[in-house]
Amino acid sequence: MNPPTSVRRFRKSCRLSQYELAELLDVGQSSISRIEAGTLPEPNVLLSLIVLFPQGLEALFPSHMQAVAEDTVTRAANLHRRLDGKRDRASARKRAWLDELVARVTPLPA
Repeated sequence: MNPPTSVRRFRKSCRLSQYELAELLDVGQSSISRIEAGTLPEPNVLLSLIVLFPQGLEALFPSHMQAVAEDTVTRAANLHRRLDGKRDRASARKRAWLDELVARVTPLPA
Protein backbone atom coordinates (compact mmCIF):
# COMPACT_ATOMS: atom_id res chain seq x y z
CA MET A 1 0.00 0.00 0.00
CA ASN A 2 1.31 3.43 -0.94
CA PRO A 3 1.53 6.25 1.61
CA PRO A 4 -1.18 8.89 1.25
CA THR A 5 -0.44 12.20 -0.41
CA SER A 6 -1.61 15.75 0.28
CA VAL A 7 -2.75 16.27 -3.31
CA ARG A 8 -6.40 15.83 -2.34
CA ARG A 9 -6.14 18.48 0.38
CA PHE A 10 -4.51 20.97 -2.00
CA ARG A 11 -7.02 20.14 -4.77
CA LYS A 12 -9.96 20.69 -2.42
CA SER A 13 -8.47 23.94 -1.07
CA CYS A 14 -8.65 25.24 -4.66
CA ARG A 15 -12.23 23.92 -4.96
CA LEU A 16 -11.23 21.68 -7.89
CA SER A 17 -12.92 18.39 -8.68
CA GLN A 18 -10.80 15.39 -9.59
CA TYR A 19 -12.02 15.82 -13.16
CA GLU A 20 -10.91 19.47 -13.26
CA LEU A 21 -7.47 18.66 -11.85
CA ALA A 22 -7.18 15.83 -14.34
CA GLU A 23 -7.94 18.29 -17.14
CA LEU A 24 -5.23 20.68 -15.87
CA LEU A 25 -2.70 17.84 -15.70
CA ASP A 26 -3.79 16.27 -19.02
CA VAL A 27 -4.54 12.90 -17.40
CA GLY A 28 -7.66 10.88 -16.74
CA GLN A 29 -9.74 11.29 -13.58
CA SER A 30 -8.71 7.79 -12.48
CA SER A 31 -5.08 8.98 -12.47
CA ILE A 32 -6.01 11.68 -9.94
CA SER A 33 -7.69 9.07 -7.78
CA ARG A 34 -4.54 6.92 -7.86
CA ILE A 35 -2.29 9.92 -7.12
CA GLU A 36 -4.44 10.91 -4.15
CA ALA A 37 -4.24 7.32 -2.89
CA GLY A 38 -0.44 7.46 -2.93
CA THR A 39 0.74 6.41 -6.39
CA LEU A 40 3.50 8.65 -7.69
CA PRO A 41 2.65 10.10 -11.11
CA GLU A 42 4.85 10.36 -14.16
CA PRO A 43 7.56 13.07 -14.07
CA ASN A 44 5.66 15.46 -16.36
CA VAL A 45 2.63 15.24 -14.05
CA LEU A 46 4.85 15.84 -10.99
CA LEU A 47 6.24 18.95 -12.66
CA SER A 48 2.74 20.15 -13.52
CA LEU A 49 1.67 19.63 -9.91
CA ILE A 50 4.53 21.89 -8.82
CA VAL A 51 3.30 24.56 -11.22
CA LEU A 52 -0.26 24.27 -9.89
CA PHE A 53 0.64 23.88 -6.21
CA PRO A 54 3.90 25.75 -5.55
CA GLN A 55 4.12 24.39 -2.00
CA GLY A 56 6.49 21.80 -3.47
CA LEU A 57 6.80 18.06 -3.60
CA GLU A 58 7.59 17.86 0.12
CA ALA A 59 4.11 19.21 0.86
CA LEU A 60 2.35 17.17 -1.83
CA PHE A 61 4.07 13.83 -1.19
CA PRO A 62 5.50 14.01 2.35
CA SER A 63 5.91 10.27 2.95
CA HIS A 64 7.46 9.64 -0.45
CA MET A 65 9.83 12.57 -0.03
CA GLN A 66 10.90 11.39 3.43
CA ALA A 67 11.71 7.92 2.09
CA VAL A 68 13.65 9.35 -0.86
CA ALA A 69 15.57 11.71 1.44
CA GLU A 70 16.53 8.88 3.79
CA ASP A 71 17.71 6.68 0.91
CA THR A 72 19.68 9.53 -0.65
CA VAL A 73 21.38 10.43 2.65
CA THR A 74 22.35 6.77 3.12
CA ARG A 75 23.93 6.67 -0.34
CA ALA A 76 25.68 10.00 0.30
CA ALA A 77 27.13 8.63 3.56
CA ASN A 78 28.37 5.53 1.71
CA LEU A 79 30.07 7.65 -0.95
CA HIS A 80 31.58 9.87 1.75
CA ARG A 81 33.08 6.79 3.47
CA ARG A 82 34.59 5.62 0.18
CA LEU A 83 36.17 9.05 -0.30
CA ASP A 84 37.52 9.31 3.27
CA GLY A 85 40.92 7.80 2.48
CA LYS A 86 41.55 10.03 -0.53
CA ARG A 87 43.48 13.27 0.01
CA ASP A 88 43.19 14.89 -3.42
CA ARG A 89 41.40 18.21 -3.87
CA ALA A 90 38.51 16.77 -5.89
CA SER A 91 37.72 14.21 -3.18
CA ALA A 92 37.88 16.91 -0.50
CA ARG A 93 35.39 19.02 -2.50
CA LYS A 94 33.10 16.05 -2.94
CA ARG A 95 33.19 15.30 0.80
CA ALA A 96 32.39 18.95 1.59
CA TRP A 97 29.47 18.90 -0.84
CA LEU A 98 28.20 15.62 0.64
CA ASP A 99 28.45 17.12 4.15
CA GLU A 100 26.35 20.08 3.01
CA LEU A 101 23.83 17.74 1.40
CA VAL A 102 23.42 15.67 4.55
CA ALA A 103 23.11 18.78 6.73
CA ARG A 104 20.47 20.25 4.40
CA VAL A 105 18.41 17.08 4.05
CA THR A 106 18.67 15.59 7.53
CA PRO A 107 16.18 17.16 9.95
CA LEU A 108 17.40 18.18 13.38
CA PRO A 109 16.19 16.00 16.25
CA ALA A 110 13.15 17.38 18.06
